[in-house]
Amino acid sequence: MVDSDRNCARCGYSLRGLSAAGVCPECAEPVANSLREDLLKYSSPKYVAMLYLGVRLVLWSILISIVLGIGGVLLGLAAAALKSGISTSGLQLVIQVAGLGTAAMSLYGWFLISEADPKYVGDNPGTTPRRVIRAMVIVTAVLTVCSTGLVLAGVVDPIVLGALGIVNGIAGAVQFFASMIFLQWLAPRLPSDRVLRRSKRMMWLGPVLMTVGLVILIGPLIALVLYWNMLDWVRKDLKATLSEQAVG
Repeated sequence: MVDSDRNCARCGYSLRGLSAAGVCPECAEPVANSLREDLLKYSSPKYVAMLYLGVRLVLWSILISIVLGIGGVLLGLAAAALKSGISTSGLQLVIQVAGLGTAAMSLYGWFLISEADPKYVGDNPGTTPRRVIRAMVIVTAVLTVCSTGLVLAGVVDPIVLGALGIVNGIAGAVQFFASMIFLQWLAPRLPSDRVLRRSKRMMWLGPVLMTVGLVILIGPLIALVLYWNMLDWVRKDLKATLSEQAVG
């Protein structure tokens, strides 16, 4: 008999007093499924696949952002050297429009990653960091669209664009800390000790590298590599989980 407060993994019905060998009276989900460990391999394959897609989108957005950044610098240098008449503002506009799509990819990726697990049966569903991530995703999306729209409309007021940039930076910082807390919640479900350790370390190391690390110029690059590496670990673990679920 279930002698503790456990809910059905599918519909949330209270299972206290029911036979562990029976089924949920509301949705017919086997009670045993709701008494398993909270590992992702016991979650819905659809949910795990959604997490996997989200992580891949974020990783691809990082790569594309790097390519756009390098490409913008090279195009600017080439235009200046050849005196082709290509304006700097025109190049910046192209890069910003392309970056808008990349930002959308990253934001949608985190939106998928922060989706609630309908089969989670533990006491801590990670609600707070998930909600913060989603709120900051919406804020960042709105600010990005506004700043890009202003540039496209020819509004280049440095005060307005600077204010939007500051608010966007604050939203990005809040999302970063919330995502690290969320990954600390997700890591034991993978399970992955290295993701847990890295996400805890990045809570303080990330800000240090992005601020103090600017003195040595490569601080932000190191932070980006560590961040990418951690998300790639998550991607590989999710892929392995999907393979295990397919076999099972």
